[in-house]
Amino acid sequence: MTGGGLTVTQLRVPDKTNEITCFASLLAPFDLTGVTVTADTLHAQRGHARFLVEDKKAHYALCVKKTVSTSGCTRCPGRK
Repeated sequence: MTGGGLTVTQLRVPDKTNEITCFASLLAPFDLTGVTVTADTLHAQRGHARFLVEDKKAHYALCVKKTVSTSGCTRCPGRK
């Protein structure tokens, strides 16, 4: 979505696959340098975060369910 709330792109997810496998191909054509990408819990995966930060030079805000382990996280809010 743009600042005005418009959807920039959509991608039909092919049969016998899911939106996890389409994440990078949907965002690949865009210059996301310095942009914050938001995504739901389904995309809260290390591979997606690495793609955004390392390949696209973007920031991210991903929702994480309480049931997801943060044992390897050193910067998670609320982690003691």
